[in-house]
Amino acid sequence: MWLIITHMRVLTSDLLTGLVDPAEFDVYLEDALRAYDPERVVQPMRGVVRLGEDSVWLIMPVVDLALDRMVVKMVSEYKGNPAKGLPKAGGLTQLIEASSGRLLALLDSHYITGLRTSSLAGIATKVFAREGSECLGVIGSGYEARLIVDAVLRVRPSIRRISVYSRNPERRREFAAGYRGRYDAQPVTDPGYAVVGSDILVVATDSATPVLDGSTLKRGAHVVSIGTLPERRELDRGTFMKCSLLVADKREAVLREAGDVVDALKAGLISEDKVIDLVEVIKGKNNVHRGEDDITVYKSVGFGYLDLVAANYVYEKYSNTSRS
Repeated sequence: MWLIITHMRVLTSDLLTGLVDPAEFDVYLEDALRAYDPERVVQPMRGVVRLGEDSVWLIMPVVDLALDRMVVKMVSEYKGNPAKGLPKAGGLTQLIEASSGRLLALLDSHYITGLRTSSLAGIATKVFAREGSECLGVIGSGYEARLIVDAVLRVRPSIRRISVYSRNPERRREFAAGYRGRYDAQPVTDPGYAVVGSDILVVATDSATPVLDGSTLKRGAHVVSIGTLPERRELDRGTFMKCSLLVADKREAVLREAGDVVDALKAGLISEDKVIDLVEVIKGKNNVHRGEDDITVYKSVGFGYLDLVAANYVYEKYSNTSRS
């Protein structure tokens, strides 16, 4: 059996962090989604492999026939790993030339996921958060939370204050310290302090139970929430009761896979016609009017095409840099 790996690259997170310009990728991703044609993309449902209660693998294949690219991303989460001195999240992404099967690159899945998730969250914030927003609340202090905060700050430079809550006091202090000096960044001892008064709220946890009281959201607030699995529910029912508009990174996936959205639908708190697709907004097919006092919620579960765009971008970036 032959595996075609001629000139294959191994692109680690350390290498990519120094290579990638996140602001440049924001533009690259938005342009790719504006040109997105589902007729040319083969994108099966993601596979889920559970290894006990606290460990899971997700497998996401996708092919862009026009771009001649295929990606197979495997990403893992082992909640018990940090206690062993190991990373909680990991995985591997394969970038393949679709017409030949030639393996072009192996990439760090954790990096690819963080890059595309944060960038799309920033694009959604640019579209739906109020101009002039000054207060940013954060619940969660992990890798993706930091990348999403950075993406929000890129599109809302008006932010002056950041309040961050994490169950781990040391982590929330470290998170806030990373922004202090440039912003009035403070750790808070209760998630409510991150919610009340925030113009934009980033919620990035892996919680199976709600981590905030949505009834205290400020009028006109914009909420960014990420989460993939049906058993996870970081947003409470109060959030959905108050929101005027629920924006999904991929509508059908969010309706099926986001546990907090599924719960709100079953409870009759929202209807499916209240959920809009961000890609349709980017493409100009859904001209949504957002009232000044409307509360908007952006929910992201991710989808394979985002991984393909991110993997191809970093591969092209690396290839162009290597040739220069």
